[in-house]
Amino acid sequence: MPYIQKGDVIDFLNGGGVPIAYGSVVNLTNRIGVAAENIAVGATGSVYTTGVFELPAINNAPFAVGATLYWDPVATNLTNVAVGTIPAGWATEPKLAAGAVARVRLCDNSFVVNPLVLFAPQFIPGERFTVTYPQVAAADAAKTFWIAPAACKVVSAQERHVTVSTNPCTLQIEKLNTGEAPGAGDEILATGFDLKSAANAPVEDLAVADGKEELVKGDALALKVGNGAIAGYDLGTITVVLEWA
Repeated sequence: MPYIQKGDVIDFLNGGGVPIAYGSVVNLTNRIGVAAENIAVGATGSVYTTGVFELPAINNAPFAVGATLYWDPVATNLTNVAVGTIPAGWATEPKLAAGAVARVRLCDNSFVVNPLVLFAPQFIPGERFTVTYPQVAAADAAKTFWIAPAACKVVSAQERHVTVSTNPCTLQIEKLNTGEAPGAGDEILATGFDLKSAANAPVEDLAVADGKEELVKGDALALKVGNGAIAGYDLGTITVVLEWA
């Protein structure tokens, strides 16, 4: 078969009754795209199928990094409700409950067939992946930043910061089961990150190996002050290495 195109941008025929404006969401039945140009009725134009986009979102629920997002074609915004919506992708930045926009990495996974069914090949056992929480400050020390879409385990984590904490303290990652509030979960790093360590220098910590590092679908990862009191810490980045179970 002849090669057609890479696929991150596709040629889309506007068969509807209204023009499609540049930057607007395009309904692709089991996923969405974003118009890369104005597309007149009956014309063919370019539509992005991958990439990160900032789109309108519900303003009554927070999104954690990695949260699965859907597009509500009636309300024309991103939501975390799967029923009656279209798979959109996953959140690349945290969104506060009152936030009216969110950044979403569009779905490019051919295994997504409807809002409620994900085939197993999306979560290949033994395959490793990373989750990054950027721009972490002292005020973020108790925030949830990721929800597991399937069973997995934490392998290790890295941390780097620009501004060190003025007080001696360590920063942990904790696992929260459904119903557990931040601070009530299990610490999953062997020692935690020393927030008085040198600025702009990455440090790595391995996960514990006693079962606390294992997550089931719906478990969340959150930050937690391990020892001491955090103050002044700013512009941190945390990357977690995980493995599908």
